Amino acid sequence: MPVVLPALACSVVATVTSYLYLPARATYLGIPQFHLTWSLMAWALLAGPVIGLVAVVYIRLIGWVSHHAASGRWPIPAMIAAFTSGAPGGLLTPTLSTGAVLGGGAGILWSMAWPGSPTGAYAMTGAAAMLGAGMQAPLASLVLVLELTSSGFQIIAPMMTATIIATVVARHIDGYSIYSARLRAEPGAPPAAE
Repeated sequence: MPVVLPALACSVVATVTSYLYLPARATYLGIPQFHLTWSLMAWALLAGPVIGLVAVVYIRLIGWVSHHAASGRWPIPAMIAAFTSGAPGGLLTPTLSTGAVLGGGAGILWSMAWPGSPTGAYAMTGAAAMLGAGMQAPLASLVLVLELTSSGFQIIAPMMTATIIATVVARHIDGYSIYSARLRAEPGAPPAAE
């Protein structure tokens, strides 16, 4: 309870602030309302485990990069090198984008065998699944994708299916999220815990 109440208070402040300063429209505009097809549903069943495995590799990569950050005199040259090719951002949008690209690409291949759904439907489903597995928060990822796009309500069944399966696979293999993978082990913990 000591953690929940401050978290709820922060959520209320963030929500009120966003209503005051952010536009009252979707972040990603121009996404049509996709329709549920059996092709998309079957794809979600098969893509869920694959996206879960990709999420595990993605999460491990984030952890590796976080734990092998430059130290000593190297941070300044490392920052200069990083800024010449673009500054690193957060974790949510790259995870969402990776899932969308993975879903869209796999959906194009799937459509060659079983046409019926547009690539965008596969991309949205892949984005939700990758984000759910990456954050280890399937419900939050589904809500985020629906809120960011103001679309996807008609394909919620395949989105839920792929997201739940991907999250279960990632949790079963590692159990880390894109956030927890960046945390260092407790001081004095054995090296294997890092």
